Amino acid sequence: MKVYDTYHHVHLVSRDPEAAAAWYEKALGAEISGQGQGKSSLNVRVKLGEANISIRGLRDGEVAPAEDPPPLIGLHHIGLMVDDIEWATRSVAENGGKIIEAPHTGISGNIVAHVECPEGVMIEFLQPKS
Repeated sequence: MKVYDTYHHVHLVSRDPEAAAAWYEKALGAEISGQGQGKSSLNVRVKLGEANISIRGLRDGEVAPAEDPPPLIGLHHIGLMVDDIEWATRSVAENGGKIIEAPHTGISGNIVAHVECPEGVMIEFLQPKS
């Protein structure tokens, strides 16, 4: 078996995948790269730098929770490298997201910040150390 040194995509679930994709486009400069129907829900593909993100709607029989708490088990956040962490965190906040942890030097030596995007999606921005 071969384990590859990269990932293929992150898949998010949204009450409104088109609105979610538009938010990532406006707030972070993502590119909406396509969409399609599958397994009874819309799937919108977004390119954020080199990161591939698929955002699908609720499927038949699925019900969204009343609130969007960050998960304690499973996927917690997406880590994205940025070249301007101040802009990235400010843009998330200006577009309805929340800054959970302001930019600071993390244990890796990189500048890091944590934000919460719509529907409880957590992102860790990392800016390479100078």
